[in-house]
Amino acid sequence: MMSAARSLLVPLAACALLAACGPKVSVTPLNPSPRPFTPRNAMAVEIFTTGLPQRPYVEVAALAAKGGNAEEHVPAMREEAGKLGCDALVFTSMPRDATATGYN
Repeated sequence: MMSAARSLLVPLAACALLAACGPKVSVTPLNPSPRPFTPRNAMAVEIFTTGLPQRPYVEVAALAAKGGNAEEHVPAMREEAGKLGCDALVFTSMPRDATATGYN
């Protein structure tokens, strides 16, 4: 009976450790959105890395990704921005820990 319980704990602990290895995205609200947020597919969130959008926008949140592999940061932030209903992410820096602002 005890060995069956241990065999369940090891895979569960491994799953918890693997889940914790990915990037963690933190969100800091900045300004109210000019319209209600509607969640969208992550691929619908535009990415700006070299300049600001050429249309009017409101900075609604600052997002930051830490942990995991650096190449996972942008997709994780894009996913979170989509859940929030943001139209775009404007990256202000692209170091190891990425930072972006969500716009609506």
